[in-house]
Amino acid sequence: MDVYRNTLSEIIEGNPDALDSQELLKRGRQIVSPYFQKEQQQAIERYLSLLNGPLTSDRLEEVVPGAIAGRVDTLFVDTGGRKSGKYDAGSGLVYVHSEQQNGDEDLLDLAFVRTYLNGGNVYALDSEKMSGASGAAAIFRY
Repeated sequence: MDVYRNTLSEIIEGNPDALDSQELLKRGRQIVSPYFQKEQQQAIERYLSLLNGPLTSDRLEEVVPGAIAGRVDTLFVDTGGRKSGKYDAGSGLVYVHSEQQNGDEDLLDLAFVRTYLNGGNVYALDSEKMSGASGAAAIFRY
């Protein structure tokens, strides 16, 4: 068992001072990628097991306010997606626009940032792995 929760037992062997930053990054990714892929797959399986229940949504009108309120435990975001619109903090309503309008923001970025700042997990997925067409899917805490 690891002493520290956020450490792995594998190491980059050798003197790191003898490696340039790109080589260190390459070797580090080889070590951590399987860990993150496993974690992501478990999150996807959890989402699918909860699908169509009250604790999941792929509707931005639910995901964005949930992220802002700290209700989103896990968020999946389309890496190639962009959804223009507005969030009205007063009413809690989300307006999704098919085309960019004056004053719009990227609702996927908003959900991403707020989920992260509220301690949620965020996973960037390729479009073909995303459910629905909104570009986001969430598992809610409650």
